[in-house]
Amino acid sequence: MPYIRQAMEKEPLSGICVKDSIYKSGFFSNFPFRNRVFPGCPEIWKVNQLYKSFKEINTLSAQFKENRVEAFYCSFRKDTSRRRQAFQEITQRTKINLEFDESIQGEVYLSNREKDWADKRFDRPFCFFHTQAASPLKSVIPDKLEKYIDPENLTVFQPPRTDNINLNFAVQMASKKNIVVDSIYLHSAAAMRKNVDVLFVSATVKRFFHTLRPRNITIKKIIYGNLLDTLKASIYYSHWQKGSKR
Repeated sequence: MPYIRQAMEKEPLSGICVKDSIYKSGFFSNFPFRNRVFPGCPEIWKVNQLYKSFKEINTLSAQFKENRVEAFYCSFRKDTSRRRQAFQEITQRTKINLEFDESIQGEVYLSNREKDWADKRFDRPFCFFHTQAASPLKSVIPDKLEKYIDPENLTVFQPPRTDNINLNFAVQMASKKNIVVDSIYLHSAAAMRKNVDVLFVSATVKRFFHTLRPRNITIKKIIYGNLLDTLKASIYYSHWQKGSKR
């Protein structure tokens, strides 16, 4: 996001098209150029809707051409830092002059209202405890991580599926403990310079984790999953009612 924001600062006619789910998540609520963020970008990584996605891309391309909009689709590789890829794609495709900064690990756009909500959420110290990723392949049985919560009976905040992900970021920023599955909350932790106490990395992510790992925060404990964890998680989350253990 930092390089997208910088490009939009330098080029007032630029914009970004994102997936519908991201557009509706609340992430862009406080983004300085939110009026130039648009929904409708197809999810081409979903194999089961590949044909549909390419039809949507063709429709989108036709609309761009009709309105004389120059656009490009950025597809990330697993063997290179996504921040560096975003920087390279933007600078090469748009000719906008940006400078790469390895120390920039991302940005979140929180308002004072969201920060105040998080600060007042609990009356005692709490643990940010994220265990459920969008894909079962990146999820883990919570019991494997629960033992790392302080024995002082911290209040546990488990992020809900919400249309305002910024509230979750604000809680993560204010929490005493930070326990996450390798996902967006790893990157939000880096953006907020919030150390991760325990991180679970799935078997499928382990081999290229070095390209995803933030360099500006400390990850105190990493648990690498395996195929058995993946199977257990898939079965578990198909039956688990969120909050049933709380």
